[in-house]
Amino acid sequence: MKRILSTAYLLLSVATLAFSADAPPPSADQLLQDMVNQLPSDPITVSGNLLVRRRRGVPVATYLFELKADWGKRPAQATYRIDNSFGQPLEQLTITHGLQNSYQYFSGDPLQTATLESLSASIQQTDLSWTDLTLTFLWWTGGEIIGEESIRTFDCYIIKVNAPPDSKSPYASVKIWISKKQHLMLKAEGYNHKNKLLRRLWIKSCKKINDEWMIKDMEIQQYPKKQITKLRVLDIKNESPEHETKPTIPLSSENTPTNQSQTPEPTNTNSIRRSGILPDVLPATPDGQDVHPTQLSST
Repeated sequence: MKRILSTAYLLLSVATLAFSADAPPPSADQLLQDMVNQLPSDPITVSGNLLVRRRRGVPVATYLFELKADWGKRPAQATYRIDNSFGQPLEQLTITHGLQNSYQYFSGDPLQTATLESLSASIQQTDLSWTDLTLTFLWWTGGEIIGEESIRTFDCYIIKVNAPPDSKSPYASVKIWISKKQHLMLKAEGYNHKNKLLRRLWIKSCKKINDEWMIKDMEIQQYPKKQITKLRVLDIKNESPEHETKPTIPLSSENTPTNQSQTPEPTNTNSIRRSGILPDVLPATPDGQDVHPTQLSST
């Protein structure tokens, strides 16, 4: 398997490629293509929840999400489903990546075909748009490195990439902060045609499970600020047939919705780690303990 992140990059993953300090900096398109190339090649299912809170922590809503992705397929395809807290379906989007992306949108209970007017509208009461959840901007081209900045001790490239003319994205451009050595995306910001900030997402913490690592929490905020949405990954499994007999390793037992099955599911974390979903080099920490990016070595 290869790497995921996600929003959640999903959404979801931490990259651990190391690059020589003497090598010339890669281009923005090379960095974006590298991130896409490291998405999982095996079919995977990722599940978790979206927690929406007011700025003072007052709960607004809780949703469940599920991602079924086959990025190794040609063309690559992924389906994202949003359920309410009781597991009843609300919305679903299938995206097929290509020179021009195609979309299949469904809504209602039961899910029925509907018209997707734009990727810009917020998903339910969250701060996310479909562009944020699907991370379609990773497939955009023509980007440039516009600067460098240190975030939580990580030296980062700042990439700016403009939306394609036929894009349904809410953004005219997106800025992405990527660590130079680990190729870890720490932050992303979406801007409109007037260069006004619309949304920001950032990684909050990682979690160690049986010597493996996954992004545990990512936060997304829409501007002007009214609330904040936390995306939390709860489980990931490899759907490839050769892994069907492997035991599952849940990513978190905390706040697992009661309607989700607790039956062990198959996964293969060794395959996941080799392809970049779970990095090999992170600080030694007891299993199950959260680790924030400030605790990760930038060397």
